[in-house]
Amino acid sequence: MLVLKRYGVVAALLCLLLSACSSTPSPDDKIGGVKIFSSAEQGYDQASIKNPAWKPPVSTRLPNGSRVGLMVALDNEIALTHAGTLGRGDFRRTLIPSFDLPGYVTESLRKRILSGVPYQPVLIRPSARLLRYKSEWQKSWNGKSGNFGDWQNEFDAIIKQNRLQMLIVVSPYELDDGVTGTSQTLRGNGFYNYSGLGKTQNAAFSTIRFHRIVGSPGKLQAPVEAPGERLYAEIPGMPDDIPEPFTKPLQFTLEKNVKALIDQKVDSFIGLLKQ
Repeated sequence: MLVLKRYGVVAALLCLLLSACSSTPSPDDKIGGVKIFSSAEQGYDQASIKNPAWKPPVSTRLPNGSRVGLMVALDNEIALTHAGTLGRGDFRRTLIPSFDLPGYVTESLRKRILSGVPYQPVLIRPSARLLRYKSEWQKSWNGKSGNFGDWQNEFDAIIKQNRLQMLIVVSPYELDDGVTGTSQTLRGNGFYNYSGLGKTQNAAFSTIRFHRIVGSPGKLQAPVEAPGERLYAEIPGMPDDIPEPFTKPLQFTLEKNVKALIDQKVDSFIGLLKQ
């Protein structure tokens, strides 16, 4: 009799366990204070949804053969920029390059698109207004509202008229030189010379950036600055002071380094188009 009672208790416990295992927990069920859901209902638990172990990057690739507009808003000039300690002796002057600088940027970008991504580049001349405000128009982008303000209609019209899937606007920024103890800024492409505190630094620089505008209405794709993109490139063998006038041999050396820096920036940007 005692044995039968024991078997009865065991059987009852087994039934309870089987019943618990076969039942579906409700959304209100909790384990350790965390709500649980059945795999049949969700496929995975809610903790994995909120905190995934890995999330793939958002793709910005366009369909093969997409028409991509190239609009370069740059002056055909090389900037000679000098910075001194605490702004003493700062100056900036320009010289006319021996090559078409905006054309070089356009062609560098066009060739690398054709060889690097399956898009169709379309050359577009910038408006007089964009050339006038080439270093300021970028501030019009409002990430919260998702538009370019007064520039929105112009960009949308360009995209529509040229049947573009993307418009790439290349323009310069005005940036701090990034050297401690100076108050100088950089804009465009050229030569940077610093002398102060007993040392001299010389470098080619470029502040151009590439802005991808996509959609209708057009929206700016981030990032604007690609990883690995550089502001400076050292130029060995340059004089401690910027000569006046700037000699032809020095100008040739400078232009060679500016071109190389532009190509490097374009290569970095093409990496963004491949993502």
